[in-house]
Amino acid sequence: DARVRKLTFTGSTEVGKLLYEQAARTVKRVSLELGGLAPFLIFEDADLAQSVQQVMATKFRNTGQTCVCANRIYVHESIREAFVARLSDAVRALRVGDPLNDTTQIGPLVDQAGLDKVSAHVADAVAKGARAVVGGQVGEGLYFQPTVLVDVAAGMRILDEETFGPVAPVVGFTSDADVVAAANATPYGLAAYIWTRDLGRAFRVAEA
Repeated sequence: DARVRKLTFTGSTEVGKLLYEQAARTVKRVSLELGGLAPFLIFEDADLAQSVQQVMATKFRNTGQTCVCANRIYVHESIREAFVARLSDAVRALRVGDPLNDTTQIGPLVDQAGLDKVSAHVADAVAKGARAVVGGQVGEGLYFQPTVLVDVAAGMRILDEETFGPVAPVVGFTSDADVVAAANATPYGLAAYIWTRDLGRAFRVAEA
């Protein structure tokens, strides 16, 4: 309809492309927020306490159910073990409960399909060699335990698909080039996070 001047949509990339094509016929303005698979890159010079704090904020808000939630957490090998220990402590301390309670930090998944997807991603990762340091299990109702996965590697669904739940997969890296390649190894964009004290590196990596 030519009377519609602007279209906004939040949802899947597949549907976003269809809407983009249709909007082009009448040259509408379009704003699309499509599927994400946000990488969070933590370099060896990062402040551990602050990086954990930021991962908690970007991964577990709204029980991991936002388009810009961190989905893949890449940590330099020199600090990976220490980072996982701190992250695991923080995740264990999350308060799971009634979403109407002001003290609750982790509530239920949006529906059964959402819970099934989170559960399937974790099961696939564990079957292929990953390990749940914290959580990893379905709770009562539509709850999934806040989870930290280690020994995560390429070929696992959790690195290829948006999980949309409270699961933090941690992957080690050794070089800037390798982690940039890993971060870019997806058709999904939308958001990315970089944690380093080196402003030059931050700009280089962001541009790459």
